[in-house]
Amino acid sequence: MRASRIFSAPTPATLLLSLVLLVPAAARAEFTLSGQVMRVLGPDTIEVRGPGEVLYRVHLRGTAPGDPDHPAAFETETRLISDLVGRHVTLKNVAGSGTQLEAVVHYGQEDFNRELIEDGMLRFDQETAEPGLVYDYTTAEDKARLKALGVWRPMEPRETPPPPALPQHPLAEPEGGWQFRPAEPGS
Repeated sequence: MRASRIFSAPTPATLLLSLVLLVPAAARAEFTLSGQVMRVLGPDTIEVRGPGEVLYRVHLRGTAPGDPDHPAAFETETRLISDLVGRHVTLKNVAGSGTQLEAVVHYGQEDFNRELIEDGMLRFDQETAEPGLVYDYTTAEDKARLKALGVWRPMEPRETPPPPALPQHPLAEPEGGWQFRPAEPGS
């Protein structure tokens, strides 16, 4: 009797929801953007001036920095500055909203994110990686790890310098110990 309501025609909201569920997330939210790298904000983050002079903060998708105290952290930022600042790049597989983005950075045909992982400058981060690049990025990280490059290079143990000598207190025992002399007559 009321069964006809259960099988009624889909509403626009139902159609939209089914479309959202059927289209992979990667196809829904990603786009390509071109721009000029203005500066490096961290070992895995750059600032890109895109169309309309809009500044975008871009995390290198699929990457994660290593230990900030490791020398490779400084080397990574130096490399980003020398290779990218001032250069026109293409941001592919862009995700995010507003001016906070995650992307795979390309200059020419090169996937710069993969290049940094392969050189040991950054670690592979599967949580932010593009699903189609997981194998490439994992392979790149394995190569860097086997060669002990960058973040995979053992850190040199730091020698702790001895503490500075404390000044001698005026009432402290002298270095040779206390020496007593008999009192002089008449004193």
